[in-house]
Amino acid sequence: MDGSIDENYAHEGLQLAANRLWQKEAVTKSSGNVVDATARFEERQWDQRHPKLSGPSVERILNALFK
Repeated sequence: MDGSIDENYAHEGLQLAANRLWQKEAVTKSSGNVVDATARFEERQWDQRHPKLSGPSVERILNALFK
């Protein structure tokens, strides 16, 4: 291991970002017995990669950067 980012992980991140640009909300499509929940899985994956920070955490980060 050389410390570089896993290539597949990086490509997945780019794909998630591109899909979020063109997709307004996660929609689950159904066709008979088959459910296409790709958008919902991608939304969950995005949330795991980019967790939301609490207000105090954001404030501490901004204070550290700009003071």
